[in-house]
Amino acid sequence: MSISRVQAAVATASQGITLSAANLNFDFTLIKFDAPAEYRALGAVLSPSRVREAETGPLHVTARRLGALFDGVCPETPNLIKAYGTRASDISLEVSARESAKDSNWVRSEYGGIDATSIWAAATSSKAALPVHLLACIIARIWNNTEAVSIWDELVVGRRSEIAAKFEQGEMLPDCMVFAAAQQEMTRDHLARWDASARAWLQSADLARRRQLTQFRLIVENVSIAVGSKTSSLYADVVGVWTSALTAMEGLVSGRPHVVKDGTVLLGLSAWHIYPDMAIFDGAGCNKLVPMKDDLVGERGLLSLGLSDAGRQEDRGVYWSLSLAHHRFYGAAPRHTRRLDVDGSRITFSELMLVCYGCLLRRWSSSYAESGLESLSCITGTV
Repeated sequence: MSISRVQAAVATASQGITLSAANLNFDFTLIKFDAPAEYRALGAVLSPSRVREAETGPLHVTARRLGALFDGVCPETPNLIKAYGTRASDISLEVSARESAKDSNWVRSEYGGIDATSIWAAATSSKAALPVHLLACIIARIWNNTEAVSIWDELVVGRRSEIAAKFEQGEMLPDCMVFAAAQQEMTRDHLARWDASARAWLQSADLARRRQLTQFRLIVENVSIAVGSKTSSLYADVVGVWTSALTAMEGLVSGRPHVVKDGTVLLGLSAWHIYPDMAIFDGAGCNKLVPMKDDLVGERGLLSLGLSDAGRQEDRGVYWSLSLAHHRFYGAAPRHTRRLDVDGSRITFSELMLVCYGCLLRRWSSSYAESGLESLSCITGTV
């Protein structure tokens, strides 16, 4: 069923909605809620410009619409949402205290400071928007910005189609969800801003929790484990990863142990900066307990890691493969693979060799240089 039919059917009696067609233009995204108590310290340290953007600007609109659109997709995780708010507030206060010691001026006080805009936008828009922010952190953690926007675009299209199918079958749906599916203003620019704010937050939070993140990366570098089910549907794969990560982390925060069967929970704890104690089993009798000493994790919230995927050497670490149908405008959907333990801002040794060799050949004639680069590419496997 097309979205246009949803728009036409919103006012029908099957849903008990007696709105005229003009009511579809009612902008429910302008509604603002009080943030949960755990998030209020974060809002207190945001700069005035970021607060305006989060509470009344385009980012608030995006958070509200995404929250309404994906409402009910993931399970409720109240303990995780509270723990994440506490962690985000603690990090924001730490960063704010460090930056306040620097030379301040009106530009810094108005526009500077930590960028937790997407968190505050989600916290003040709806309860359903906070898990969507957690999904934004998962996507931003492992995919680059252009890939992330393509993923979000495909998720929005997939969710709207899912709502349209349910509407056609006569299921009772919340009004806001129907409006979010019917409205057309979810542009790639809006999604890009949403993703950029999540990336800015991850950068600040990584610096604030550098020791725990470094310790975590040293662990995941020694395993080879996949994220997701590698299904042909990006929507089903991403939603599956999202819900699995939320469920596992909710259990750990609540004090329930968890055995790692895929890389989903590892991706979640990395993106959300909540680190449970970890029991590592390597199969050779060299078992080790890694205490992370995170007070947000329940007393018995132990993460057991011992399973690995016997994949290729280049797939070492936590990796995720998706077919990005919205990443380009023509041709078959390219399949991309990204790894959690690799810093995307750095180059590999093979790529460094290629750069050095290119510098060496820069003064050669173009034909010899191209032949030399092709030979090196074959040797190093960079192309």
